[in-house]
Amino acid sequence: MHSAILVIKKPVDAFQKEHVWRQFLASLPEILKRDVKTEILSENCFLIPLQSGLPGLALLIRECLEYGYPYKVTFFEKELQWF
Repeated sequence: MHSAILVIKKPVDAFQKEHVWRQFLASLPEILKRDVKTEILSENCFLIPLQSGLPGLALLIRECLEYGYPYKVTFFEKELQWF
């Protein structure tokens, strides 16, 4: 595997959920500094290189599970070609 894209489902309603989402986002810099090669594509989408294993992906998934956010992962065999 070359890389993976992780997309996290954002909450869509209620102030309370938005507040928790902001707390979730605030927790990410600490996680991402452990895996500096992870790219933030948007506030809920991450490109994670897998050449050195799964730690970056595992850390983000663990955080999603802790906060109760659903997520989807797509794996790529080769380097992505952006147009």
